[in-house]
Amino acid sequence: MPSRRTPKPVVHGTPIEKEGNLLDRFSSPDRFDFFAKTFFAAEKALVAEKVATVVPRGTVLNVGCGRHGTERILFPKANYAIYGVDTNEESLRILAKRGIYEGLVKGSITSLPVPSASVELVYLRLVLHHLVAPKNLLGEGLRECFRVLKPGGMLVLVEPNSWHPVGALMNLAHALRLDLYIHGTNDDVALSPLMLRRRLSTFASGISTHVVSYAWRRLPISVQTLTNRIQTRLGRLSERVPFFGHTLMMTAVKE
Repeated sequence: MPSRRTPKPVVHGTPIEKEGNLLDRFSSPDRFDFFAKTFFAAEKALVAEKVATVVPRGTVLNVGCGRHGTERILFPKANYAIYGVDTNEESLRILAKRGIYEGLVKGSITSLPVPSASVELVYLRLVLHHLVAPKNLLGEGLRECFRVLKPGGMLVLVEPNSWHPVGALMNLAHALRLDLYIHGTNDDVALSPLMLRRRLSTFASGISTHVVSYAWRRLPISVQTLTNRIQTRLGRLSERVPFFGHTLMMTAVKE
């Protein structure tokens, strides 16, 4: 009889990517650049209004920090010490050369190399939607993030929304195993705000949801501009009913 093999543990890292996918043929770098600028401006404003007013200073753990150091701009050095964790050694090396974080370490969201109750903020920027496939580690990841938060500390997540038409179609492509060919990655699964709220409520209170963007980076710039204007016009209505944005920010304070 063949010997039994012990299955390897699933660790989420860099997804498989496919260049020349279907949507890339109808997209362009200028659309991506325009979206990135408007998206980050909205994200920065939300951090200033919804996060910094609650946690005005302290230590930030940037889980899934990648190589760009975007979160340093969101959390200026004068008020925050920021530490990054990522599974990708090359990304950590690139970010380390910039010298903008107080520290960087290799680690997984399900096993953070950080003491319990040691940080005031955990920032998850477009990380959690990669934890659903190939194995759902979302619950383990969130539990570990709350472990390292101090009582009264805040977890902030920014994620694509499955209630938005683009998010719903993204999930359909994933279910049909066509996502690699349609948009170029194999592990993007948009998340339901109701599901996220339910999971966060296990560990936290004061959960709030906010729209970062209704637009999509592959849309023509003229359409993105129109969508951004509509978002501005919605104003308070968007705050009251934020669940249909393309990308959402959710905040939760640890009990």
